[in-house]
Amino acid sequence: MAITKRSPATGFLIAIVAAVTTTLVRYALREILQDTFVFTLYVLPVMVAGWYAGLWPALVATALGAVLSVTYIVPPVGHFSFNTPADAFRFGLFLLVGIIVSLLCESLHRAEAGRLAAEHTSRTTLGNISDAVLAVDREGRLASLNPAARQLLASHGRDPEALVGKLLFDECFPGLKGSKEEAEIRRAAADRTEAGFEMHAAEWNRWFNVRVFPEPNGGVSIHGTDISDLRRAEARLRTAVEGANLVAFELDLRTGQVERLAESVAGTVMAASFSLGEGMGMVHPEDQERVRELLDAAIAGKTPFFLAEFRSNDNPEREWCWRRVRAQVLRSPDGSPRMLSGVSMDITEHKRMEDALREADRRKDNYVAMLAHELRNPLAPIRNAVHLLKAEGSLSSQAAFSHEVIDRQSRHMAMLLDDLLNVSRVARGILELRREQVGLRTVIASALETTQPAIEARNHAVDLRLPERDFVLHADPSRLAQVFANLLTNAARYTEKGGRITIEAKVDGEHVVTTVTDNGVGIAPEELGSIFELFAQGTPVNEESREGMGIGLALARSLVELHGGTLTARSDGRGRGSQFVVRLPLGPADELQRHPAASVPSSVAGESWRILIADDSRDNADSLAELLRLSGHDVATAYDGEEALAVAVEFDPRAVLLDLGMPRLDGYETCRRLRAMPSEKGLIIIALTGWGQSADREQTSAAGFDAHLVKPVDPDNVLALINLLGQNNTLPA
Repeated sequence: MAITKRSPATGFLIAIVAAVTTTLVRYALREILQDTFVFTLYVLPVMVAGWYAGLWPALVATALGAVLSVTYIVPPVGHFSFNTPADAFRFGLFLLVGIIVSLLCESLHRAEAGRLAAEHTSRTTLGNISDAVLAVDREGRLASLNPAARQLLASHGRDPEALVGKLLFDECFPGLKGSKEEAEIRRAAADRTEAGFEMHAAEWNRWFNVRVFPEPNGGVSIHGTDISDLRRAEARLRTAVEGANLVAFELDLRTGQVERLAESVAGTVMAASFSLGEGMGMVHPEDQERVRELLDAAIAGKTPFFLAEFRSNDNPEREWCWRRVRAQVLRSPDGSPRMLSGVSMDITEHKRMEDALREADRRKDNYVAMLAHELRNPLAPIRNAVHLLKAEGSLSSQAAFSHEVIDRQSRHMAMLLDDLLNVSRVARGILELRREQVGLRTVIASALETTQPAIEARNHAVDLRLPERDFVLHADPSRLAQVFANLLTNAARYTEKGGRITIEAKVDGEHVVTTVTDNGVGIAPEELGSIFELFAQGTPVNEESREGMGIGLALARSLVELHGGTLTARSDGRGRGSQFVVRLPLGPADELQRHPAASVPSSVAGESWRILIADDSRDNADSLAELLRLSGHDVATAYDGEEALAVAVEFDPRAVLLDLGMPRLDGYETCRRLRAMPSEKGLIIIALTGWGQSADREQTSAAGFDAHLVKPVDPDNVLALINLLGQNNTLPA
């Protein structure tokens, strides 16, 4: 019978009633009982009060029984006194027994309360845990199930209530009859020990981690944790590891022993255990020093982890393969390195793909360079022909119009070619800046000269607001001029005819801020964030705005950022115009005074030069020669390298313009042989070619060229360069 502690007030009342009742009964039986059972009967109220309400009501019953028994039962009746020492002894013994019984009752109450609390906790825990728990009695019958077990059985079409009371293996789960799982459970029940194992419920296609615990009643409780999701995740991870060819390892830094923790696949063979020295022996000799340095740095704590890519021959049947190893250094509590734990992955195929991509990229670069060269070659004679027409002076209105169209479109095509090549170089990070001290006025003047035909064709007005004092920039003049040329072209294109373009510059701290503002069609808010993306174009608003390939602004921003600056755009929306802001760092304030712009003395510029032009494009060679003759120079032509050498012997030129890709003898070898001639001293040799990449310029410089010009060129620029080089040589023409 369960002992339940009631209300203290009720307990005290029971104690009083029980003591008084016992006194009345004993008093009524005084003639029969005489002097026997005087105090013994009063133990009953103590037990009743203690059983019902615990310690304090039992002590009250003890005290009240003692007083009532002495006063009304023990002679002299009516007085709290003892006639004999024996009565006093029995009184004391009763008090001791009463106290002991009271304490025992309190202990029983507390034990019962603990048991009830434990049962409640157990029921709550079993009800809330996700594990399925089955209680099995000593006869092997299913005694109870927790909610998780009931839900699991119900989800697979089983009635949990119908299974209670049935034999676990014969009736509840006959599929487990005779299995190793049954043997484990029966062994745990017989030996009163715990057991654990994993099992696959084929009927449900689920995996469980099972634990068996013996119970005091002779039965067992079976806890099953569903680990199906974990097993599926492990299978997916195993598939990924096999696909990536990963090997997990640990290196004991105290013993130098390497332990493999996971099997490798895809043909890689590694010993289960080997020394660090043996592992380093698997590394390609050219990579060993680098790998050792990275490992030492990680162990010393100089890097957060060890990461290395190297060639390895861990499989004797294979050629050198590439591996990527990433590992973490594990340290002892005192901070000393203890272990290196990580993974090694075979990246041979990845490296092969990288090489293939690199080769494809190289071929693409060659193709783009060849394309630019082939497109520039026909542009050069077209531009020369335009200059010849212009040199005639008197042209009909139709001829003048045709001249302007050809000139404008050939310039535009040359700019497109430059943009295409440059944006490709910027994207691959190979564009080199040729920095020098240059004034902002010079850069903007060059950009205006380039874009003047487009601006004049749209009848735009240009408002130039530059301070009298020039701003010095440490920049690549041609690249920076290209930036402003692209911004001016964009402004001209997206502004209706008769518009206004304003260029303004001011100093802001250590930077110069230049704005190009137009009153054109503006930029929609949703387009502001994307106009600098490659191949992005604004919504066409006229025929001119449909031109271009969407690379000008992207290239402009990249070039500005290469100079350490920023390029941003602003607009209040459609029809409100737009503003582009170029922010560039200033150079030293006195650089323009120390590096003035190069000028050509009149004595040199006015003299006639003997110039040899060698180009396998006859149109380009002949048209450029004619232009230079119109300027008063003596010009000879050749159409391949061998012919150029022969003409040079007879003509004795002071300046030579050489194409690079000539038949019979290319421009590089022609230059070298010209330099070897006795009369070479003071000879100016300029590469005039469609090849314009950095590698091409390096090759021409190494071959002995004085300068490198990319077709098409302005004849005035050619003469200016010759005059400048001639000024440096200080030899007569």
